[in-house]
Amino acid sequence: MNRGRITASLAVIGSTAQPFEFFRRFRSELIQEANSGTYPNIIETLVYYKSDREFEVIFTVVSPITQAINQANAIVAQTANRVNMVIVYEGDPRPDEAEGAFFEDAGLSPLWHS
Repeated sequence: MNRGRITASLAVIGSTAQPFEFFRRFRSELIQEANSGTYPNIIETLVYYKSDREFEVIFTVVSPITQAINQANAIVAQTANRVNMVIVYEGDPRPDEAEGAFFEDAGLSPLWHS
């Protein structure tokens, strides 16, 4: 597993964005970049909300080489690597609202919190 920590600023998407909006846009950019060939193909994304400002993201990715080998061997199940990142949200902490509503609005899974 590769582990990385990135700090992402709200400057790119506007200072009024809430954490879930910020993350949704950030994830969307990563997926677009992946689909453009910069990164391997993302086949799954898990999000763990760690604190008011941190998300841990686990991307399950398949490299183009692995994908080609799987296709050549007619392998249905793909061999994948996991890439972990911690995204630090630099804006205001999330608004005081029920966590369930926060995740539901964001389309995220509250799989783990500290």
